[in-house]
Amino acid sequence: MRSFLPLLALPVLGACFPTMQTPTISPGPHLDEGVMALSDQTRGGVAQGWDMMAWVAPAYGTKEFEVGVPVGIYYAGAGNGSLNNRSLIVLPYTKFALLNDKRDKLTSVVQFGPTFVSSLGLLYGRDLGSWMPYGGLKWIASGGPYGDDPYITRYQQPGQLLLTLSAGAESNTPAHPAAEVGILMNRYLESAGPGQPAVHHTYFDFYFSARLSLGAK
Repeated sequence: MRSFLPLLALPVLGACFPTMQTPTISPGPHLDEGVMALSDQTRGGVAQGWDMMAWVAPAYGTKEFEVGVPVGIYYAGAGNGSLNNRSLIVLPYTKFALLNDKRDKLTSVVQFGPTFVSSLGLLYGRDLGSWMPYGGLKWIASGGPYGDDPYITRYQQPGQLLLTLSAGAESNTPAHPAAEVGILMNRYLESAGPGQPAVHHTYFDFYFSARLSLGAK
């Protein structure tokens, strides 16, 4: 029990990168395990390093609906070799099948933070038998300019718009291994000083995710 106590002191992220999902809705109980690595560009002449995230998610699905509760750790700047800036993530999600025939899968995904919707997404896949390629578009909620998240400012800027565009593939084998790559667009305003108009900044960062779904049918 003592080894888990440090997790209780970690801040819980509301605005955060969504956990990986695929268009497949898996009936019955299953346990998802996933990892993510997200690049970050040099800012102010200082290299930021990659962010990394790992999670597990107990989940349950029917033919048209799935719910799950991913719990894990988000490391900001872990690519620089430091694991000190870490936060606990608790991001429940729901998935709805908008189209679920033999070949085509169109799924909506809503993920929640502690007090609000954390992300909204659409995923489309084409089942080719042994595997399914898919693509996705997601909107990520900004934490706003309030300064209540001292660990990760990437998701907390004034006038911010966060979108991801992704492509991936899922195998129709036991554990349904899946992987995806994508781009995060991060657009926000930055004050240029008193009496000066705010400056728009737009960054495009790349990410990679992988996931297993243990017990999925």
